[in-house]
Amino acid sequence: MVLQEPDDQIVGAVRADVSFGPVNLGLARAEVMARVDEAMDALDIGDLADRTPNHLSFGQRKRVAIAGAVAMRPQVLLLDEATAGLDPKAVHDLLDTLTALSRAGTAVVLATHDVDVAWTWSQDTLILSEHTVRRGPTHELLCDDALLADARLATPWVQRCHGD
Repeated sequence: MVLQEPDDQIVGAVRADVSFGPVNLGLARAEVMARVDEAMDALDIGDLADRTPNHLSFGQRKRVAIAGAVAMRPQVLLLDEATAGLDPKAVHDLLDTLTALSRAGTAVVLATHDVDVAWTWSQDTLILSEHTVRRGPTHELLCDDALLADARLATPWVQRCHGD
């Protein structure tokens, strides 16, 4: 699981942080290093390996936190508001990374209030509304104005542009 706030999750310099989970699994050093390098490459943070968190941007810290989870090679990756606070390019890059992880077999679950991110990236969506959960195809649920209003969510940008 990756928390919304990366500073609640990062424990040290980048390489040490990404290796924390695999080391604690008791893996051999070579396996730890392979996982760390793979995760850092996937999140495009190899050039940050020796930097400390206080010398990283918010987006870089988010990628470090995600790399730490990816290095564990999870079957399911849970992300809480992973795109919050990121600029549009960083969001695009992160969604590309999550797509690659999904294609490689990791089930990726992204919690977000950003309906535009959900519209762009998700195939299936759960919406919490009035103490109930609605599940269905993303584009179907995010076109339901009443559901969005009940859930206090905005209409996706693409829907505002195209209307009914």
